[in-house]
Amino acid sequence: MTPWLQTSNTHLAISYGNTSEIVLRRTPHPCGFFLVNRVKCLNMDRKRLFKTLARLIVLIFILNYIATKLYWYVSIWYFDMPMHFLGGLFIGLVLIWLLSYKNLSLELSLKLIFKILLGVLVIGVSWEIFEILFNNIIAQMPFNTLDTISDIFLDLAGGTFAIFYFLPLRQVADEAILRK
Repeated sequence: MTPWLQTSNTHLAISYGNTSEIVLRRTPHPCGFFLVNRVKCLNMDRKRLFKTLARLIVLIFILNYIATKLYWYVSIWYFDMPMHFLGGLFIGLVLIWLLSYKNLSLELSLKLIFKILLGVLVIGVSWEIFEILFNNIIAQMPFNTLDTISDIFLDLAGGTFAIFYFLPLRQVADEAILRK
């Protein structure tokens, strides 16, 4: 009895009469457009990372333009939260891209994680200082401590996402195996 094949982009189904066997062939990434070119191997591909950076900054610019024109920052109270997350993700990826300039196979170490998170924190705090000065001097808006703290934490969350998603994660598993 010859099995019949039914294929799609993601699965290959083989049927033997009443029984079917489904083989996972290729799983598309749930986040789609920006994460298609994520770095999976030990040797980071800087060109792909640069393309991801370009897409991400275009997305941030488009969202910011639309949000400014439609007053989303004022009418949607939480809209700055995903923007700060995306900003932290962008800064984290830029730092990964810059730090991988000389060493194409970055090792995921605590020192590297600290450098990236410190860079994201410094830029996030600098941005918050700019916002405080702008809001107090020009816009005459009162200082909001909770908003400032949440913005800094969202910047760090975006940087952390950049570290653990775009750096080669197999090194962590290999180091854990070697330590045992």
